[in-house]
Amino acid sequence: MALVLADRVKETTTVTGTGAATLLGAATGFQSFAVVGNNNTTYYTIAGQTGSEWEVGIGTYSTTGPALTRTTVLASSNSGSAVTFSSGTKDVFVSLPSTYIRFAQSENTTAPNATVYVDAITSSAGSTDADVAFVAKGAGATTAQVADSTATGGNKRGQYATDWQKSRSAAAQVASGLYSFIGSGDQNKASGNWSVIGGGYINTVSNSTSGILAGQNNIVSGGSSIVGSGDTNTASGSYAAIVGGANNLADASYSFVSGGSLGTTRGIIGYHVFPACFGVVGFGAGNSQSGLLLVGTVTTTATATVLTSDGSAASTNNQVILPNNSAYYFKGSITAGVTGAGNSAAWAFEGLIKRGANAAATSIVQSVVNLIAQDSGASTWVVAIAADTTNGGLKVTVTGQATTTIRWVCKIETTEMTY
Repeated sequence: MALVLADRVKETTTVTGTGAATLLGAATGFQSFAVVGNNNTTYYTIAGQTGSEWEVGIGTYSTTGPALTRTTVLASSNSGSAVTFSSGTKDVFVSLPSTYIRFAQSENTTAPNATVYVDAITSSAGSTDADVAFVAKGAGATTAQVADSTATGGNKRGQYATDWQKSRSAAAQVASGLYSFIGSGDQNKASGNWSVIGGGYINTVSNSTSGILAGQNNIVSGGSSIVGSGDTNTASGSYAAIVGGANNLADASYSFVSGGSLGTTRGIIGYHVFPACFGVVGFGAGNSQSGLLLVGTVTTTATATVLTSDGSAASTNNQVILPNNSAYYFKGSITAGVTGAGNSAAWAFEGLIKRGANAAATSIVQSVVNLIAQDSGASTWVVAIAADTTNGGLKVTVTGQATTTIRWVCKIETTEMTY
């Protein structure tokens, strides 16, 4: 059966008895029946019948929706007469105020929808082309289900949120942040304001302007951070990103993991990590990965200065820091210069560094620093490589020139083996 009725919602109900109903305006004689579906069980009265269509008279559409009023029956010639009906299953069309719904609805029960029916809401506009908008009122959310504070409907969504997810195991698994969004999936939770989850399974976003596109068991808790996909990835640093893979951790600001498995940025600001696609030497975090870190500084004196990734004093979160029981091959390049294409210089370095049971047990096994090119005015500029036994990492130190502003930029690449 196919039908198109403007401003009506179809329900199927069972009439529990037989009797007569007086059409339009009568205060008595209406037959009661139950409609199961809109907020569990809601009772209505039948006002009349035309063919196989039953009009709903007076009642309440839902506990939160608009109240129904007596409707105009489809065949006005029946007005004022009594209609006899029998018990059994009936198709009932609930007429709603035109300000509440303004679409036509059609039911498709033909193949491939013969078993599971498909109801399509189609614009009833008279034009050839027409947009359809689902418009919430004020700061209301747009949702696929009615919030009921249970796992079925979920908790109340955030203001201006959009939530199309239809399956959850807990009421909190909804788009509860302001302006948040869940596109689909199962058991996802977007509690951060302006946060986004495209889909997937058991993904969680808890900070503002962050997102997860797909995958499962991923967590984004850093502000303005993202996980593209994968399984059990965590982006906890601000402005951090994980493309995909499994069991990766981007736990520092501006950090990045390309994918692979068991990669970790070790809390180092701006660290870019490229882990193995599998645990080639073990299954601990960071056992086998490569890294990339840009460090730098600006000098105006001839005092030795350590290069860092955030411009602050050297610490455990802004240099190449090794974990205990590890060894890194490292190589790097440095460019330094003054403004106006003046004096400039470039160096390359490489070596092996290792760390034992603690930071104090960090040492350079061997290293080399090569001057690649240099203007004559940069002849006093110096680069040095050493172990930082206070913080447990690689220390790159530069010495500039008095009363001369020099910018230093250094790229450090690592091949990391950790027990």
